[in-house]
Parts: sequence; structure tokens; C-alpha cells
Amino acid sequence: MIIQTRAIKASSGATDTVTHIFSGEKNEKIEILEGSDFQLNNAMQTAQSENLKYGFHHFKISPKEALTREQFNDLLNDLANEYKFDKDDITVVEHTKPRASADAYNKHWHVIVPHYQQEHKKPLDTKNSYARNEKIARLAEIKNSHALVQGQHNKAVYLQLLDENKTTEAEKIKHLIDLERTSQSHTVNQQRRAEKNGIDLPKEKQAIKTLWQASDSLKGFKIGLKSQGYEIKPGEKPGVYIIEKSGLFVGSANRLTNMKKEQFAQKYKELENDTKATITSKKIRFGSDKSETNNSASNIQTRTNSEQQHKPNNRTSDTRDRRRNTDSADIKLASRDYRTAKDIAQISRTAKQNISQNIAKTRINSTLSSISTTHVDSDDKTASAAGIRAGNEVIALHKKLQQIEEEIKKYFEDMQKNQKYNQISTDRIKKKQALNKINSSLKEKYTVLKERPRVRGWKDIKAELENKPFSEYQKAKQHKEKCEEHIKELENKKYGFFGFLKKSFKEDKKRLTELKENLPELSKRETDKSHNYDVKLRVSYDEAKAQQDKQKQGQEDYDKKHDIKKVRDEFNKLKEIKDDINNNDKNIIEDINKKGPEDEIKKRQEEEQKQQQELQEAQRKEAEKTAKLSMARTNAMLKKLDKSNPNSKKSDAELEAEELHAVGFKP
Repeated sequence: MIIQTRAIKASSGATDTVTHIFSGEKNEKIEILEGSDFQLNNAMQTAQSENLKYGFHHFKISPKEALTREQFNDLLNDLANEYKFDKDDITVVEHTKPRASADAYNKHWHVIVPHYQQEHKKPLDTKNSYARNEKIARLAEIKNSHALVQGQHNKAVYLQLLDENKTTEAEKIKHLIDLERTSQSHTVNQQRRAEKNGIDLPKEKQAIKTLWQASDSLKGFKIGLKSQGYEIKPGEKPGVYIIEKSGLFVGSANRLTNMKKEQFAQKYKELENDTKATITSKKIRFGSDKSETNNSASNIQTRTNSEQQHKPNNRTSDTRDRRRNTDSADIKLASRDYRTAKDIAQISRTAKQNISQNIAKTRINSTLSSISTTHVDSDDKTASAAGIRAGNEVIALHKKLQQIEEEIKKYFEDMQKNQKYNQISTDRIKKKQALNKINSSLKEKYTVLKERPRVRGWKDIKAELENKPFSEYQKAKQHKEKCEEHIKELENKKYGFFGFLKKSFKEDKKRLTELKENLPELSKRETDKSHNYDVKLRVSYDEAKAQQDKQKQGQEDYDKKHDIKKVRDEFNKLKEIKDDINNNDKNIIEDINKKGPEDEIKKRQEEEQKQQQELQEAQRKEAEKTAKLSMARTNAMLKKLDKSNPNSKKSDAELEAEELHAVGFKP
């Protein structure tokens, strides 16, 4: 499991993050578990109003193995306890998409936490977030019996678990300390830069790992990389080799091949040395053949010229005669110098071998579509050259056919993908449109409620009014006491018998005189500040009450202007509507998209008003019933007490039933 944290600056806004987590195109499914884009924008506005650098923190939780919702909620609780944030303010979105590695879990979660915590009235503390995230991830892996992932801060996590008295968990991760420390696969900026150039870093890395597993040697791996457009070269650090594609960094070669840095560097140097030795031997062999060819050709040319000079008639009438003469000259030359003819035959055999090797290589390369073929162009009108050109044309056609097949395959994949999205996109788009309308109305109502003037308690106002004069008095008192202490220290200082001759004696006397001159002024300042503080204590209550009354009046004017009671009621109704939309209530979604949130609010208010009227009617009937029952019982009791009444001899129940019947009440 990997937990990543990124702080988003308030100046950058929430648009990019909202687009990524709420409507990422690469995800097969997006499910909002808690919160909305309104909360992200609100976190940014709060941070800007509080003059904070960051608006919110973006946590990304990616488990390697399957994780249920209950297990994820436990993990989220651990995260909240670690960073001390309120779970009611966060936004949680679940993404489902295939990972680069086939055995990895296809779900991950995005958690957005506001930087400014309203409950604690201070920003979120994310110091040492890398080690803290690894600690939470390791604990989750232990709880859910997942394989432990090798992190970068294993020792720090181990020591922290010991400090928290989690000895059992600490012992389970202790063995990770001795393993080689890992590093981050790639940064977010690297991934975004690659995506802009059409490169999916996770998929590219998985493709390189698959290629390494299929290769039988480092040489074959290097050839395979080159055939697929990758380039392996030394990195900026010594002993580090990196793999690039189209000039963009993909990853470290040793990490992608799961080898130690020193081990890979050694193997790569051995491969380079073998390649250099092979090239050098070929250069020496081809160089000797070339020299032999040049020498033989020069000998033939010299001897042929000498033969033609001594020939009485060296002019030929046509091409056939010239060719016949040349052939006869070669035959004569061959009969004269057997060594030269042998050299020529040897050169001819070498040339034929080279041509045969090139043709064989071309045929082999044409069967391997993943390896690029070097084209050979020649103006020699021989059968070999013609064969090579024909082979090159066949290879070009083969590559073009492969390219067309890939385009057709990609077209059908895109078509299937679009069909898949079309099946679920309609409901999602309608839901998103309805949520956007609700969030827009919520934002308006929230702004009105947020800008409502506050009324502070008179005690807080009084303490604030008294704080300034009191601090001034304390400061003046401290200056005076410090001056008196310094005077006392200088007066009691001893200099010895000849101390008056020292330079410090004169300086101290001068300083003592200055302090004594300043002491009356400091005493007067202390007295004035004390008097001001006493005056403020007497009038602070009245001033605090006056300020509070002013604030109350301002709040009442604001409430009348904006009808704050109605705004608060509509805000609560909008939150209820939003919950219904998140629960995929299709009727509500259709009504919001057709008529807007105002009509739905009005409908709910009418329903609520109707329910209140029904409740009031039921309460009124119940009150009438109770009043009639009480009156009947009272009358029955009076008749029972009246001895002159002939009905007094009846029982209480009979008298009560008669009275109830008289008032029209049927029990």
C-alpha cells in the first residue's frame, strides 16, 4: 500500500484537482463517497481569507491488494487520528481503473483535507508526512494481512511504533530496515510531463519489466528496448543508467530490472566492453580485406595499361571488342601472375560471404517485426543488390501493414471504450449537471451566511479593551524595575584599592549617573500607564456593552436585508437535495435539470408547511379531546358530591360516561 500526500497552493485554485478526481477520463468508474467540489473551492477561499499558503492537502491511497469499504474506513480513521483533522470536512472519491501491474488492486482513493481546520482554528500539521504515511500504510497492511511493502523510512516508522507502545507491529516491520532502501518511482510532475507527450509512465514501466523478463540476456534486452523506441544511457549520477523514450525519462534501469545499482552498472560495462572488442576486430578484418583489394586492383590496372601500351592496335571498334580485349588481357595477366589471381579469388569469396551474410540478416530481421532493419541501397546492377532492394521493399510494406493493423486495432478499442462509456455516461452527466446547479446555489447561500456579521460576547470585548493599557503598564513597570536593578548593581560593585584608576570605573560611574537621571522619567511613565489602566477598568464595561449593541444592530440589519432565516432554511433544503442526488434519486435529478433547484426547494417547503398544518390540526384535536374529557370528569365529580341530586347514587364511571355523551365525546 502506498499513501501519497501533496499540498495544493491556494494561489493555484482547485480547478485542476476537481477535474482530476471528479471527472478523470482514464477511470472506468468514479464514486463520490463524501464531500463535493464545493468543499474544495471553499477550502481555497478560507485559506486565502486566512492568508495561508496552502488551500488543501491531497491524499492518494493505492493498495496493492484488495481493500473493502470497512477496511478503508478504518484506514481513514487512522489517517484522521494521525493528522488531527475533522472527517466531516473532507472529500473522499473512489476511482476504479486497471493498474499498470495486472496483479494490483484496481481501486484507489482520493482524500481531500482542508489546510485550515475550523475545529482547531489552525492549519493542518503535515510535518514528516512521508514517514507518517508509511507508518499508517504498514499498520493497515498488518491489520488486513497484506504483504508488507518496502518503504523509504522503515527505521523511523519502527522507532515511532516503539514510542507508541506498538511493540508487536514494530517487530513485524523490523526486517524491512536491513533491506535496500527504495526510492520514489516517479514524481507527479514527471508523470504529467509524460502524459502531455502521450506517454503513460506506469504502462511504459510495466512494458519494460515484461521485456526484461522475456529477455535471456542484457544484450537482448538492449536490442528489444531499441526496437520499441527506448534508449538506455548513463544518468547524471555516476554508476546510474536510465531509460528514456522520445527524450523523456521513464525510469532507472536497475529499478526496472529489479537489480542493485552496482550489479547493473557492472553488467552494462561488460556488455559495452564486449561490443567495443567485436567492433575493433571487425574493423581490423575489414581493413585488411580492403587493403588487399586495393593492392590487387592497382596491380591489375598497372599491368593492363602496360599491355595496352605495347599492343600495336589498342583501339576497338565497338563495345564487344573492348570487352573481348579486356577479358583476354585478364587471362594473359592471370597466366603470368598466379599469386595475383589467387588474391582476386580470395577477395571475391570474401565479398560473396559478406553479401550472403547481409541477405541472411535481412531475412532474419524481416521475420522479427519488433527489430528494425537497416536498409541497404546500392547502385550496382547485380543480382545481390537487386535482391537486397527487393527485400527492403518487402520489409517496408510489412512495416506499413503492421502500422495499419495497429491503427485498426486502436480504432476498434476506442470504439468499444466509447460504447462502454455511452452506457453509463448519460446518467453520470445528468447527475453531474444537477450537482453543479445545487453546488452553485449552495455556494451563494453559504456566502451570505458566511458574511453575516458576528456578535462577540461583552466579556471578550472588555478583555480586549483592557489588554492594551495593561500591557503598556506592565512594560513601563518592567523598564523601571530593570533600571533600579542596574543602579543597585553598579552601586554595590567593588573595584579594589586602586580600582578608581581603571577605565571601567569611569564608564560605570558615567552609566550610573545616566540611569539615575532616567529613573524619575521611568517612574512617571509607570504612574501614567497605571492611571490609564485604572481608568480603562472603570469604563471598559460600558464600552464593551456599547460595541456589542452596535454589532447586534449591524447583524439585525444584515438579517433583514438578506432574510437570513429564509436563506438558512433554503441552505438546509439544498443539502438534503444534494444527499438525494448523491443517492442517485433519478426523479430529483430530472426535476433539478428541468426546473432548477428553486422549484424543488419550493416544493419541499410546501410539503413541510402541509405537514406542520396537519400536525397543528392533530394537536388542536387532541387538546379539544383532553378538554372535553377533563370537563366531563369534573361535572361527574360535582354530581357525585351533590347529595340532593338523584344521580349522585350512580357510580363514577356511569356519571362520567353520561357527561362525555352530553358534550359529544365518544370514548
